[in-house]
Amino acid sequence: MDQIIILLYESNGLFDDLISWRLESNWVHATIEVDGYVYSSTFPRTVKVLPTDKEVAMPPRTGRSFKIDVTPEQKDKIKTYLESRVGTKYDVLSMLGWFLRIRELQSKNLTYCFEMVCDSLVDGGLIPSRGKKYITGDQLENIVLRLGGTIVSSNAKNLKRLNLLPSFLRIKKE
Repeated sequence: MDQIIILLYESNGLFDDLISWRLESNWVHATIEVDGYVYSSTFPRTVKVLPTDKEVAMPPRTGRSFKIDVTPEQKDKIKTYLESRVGTKYDVLSMLGWFLRIRELQSKNLTYCFEMVCDSLVDGGLIPSRGKKYITGDQLENIVLRLGGTIVSSNAKNLKRLNLLPSFLRIKKE
């Protein structure tokens, strides 16, 4: 059996706090590690970096990483998908769509972080196709746990960022 690692990240600044608030989630970013490289769909482009890269390393980032057992064939399919994403533009319109809750802004051929990780699991045959639907970090975490993902490391603070924002920005729950 081979393994892949899914990394979920907490906020590390005001922009991330806004993402956390809008997605109603602790997780503001996700990456996937395969064969010693981390694939990250981030602005402006999807990158392939070493796990020690300061943008993805934990620490300094806080979050949680999960390992998932996969067959060599599944890993190869996941890696092939991820390699095809390297250098592609980040789906900025989807992020705007998330913020405004307008699904039509989602780009057909571009991905954002949670979507890229989830789509790689689809291509690897680990989960069924979900179509072009928005996905949050919490939803991705649920998928990872259903796949038997086990926590490799965690330095997550588990802070709900909703309360750190000014009251006029908070979502009112009824």
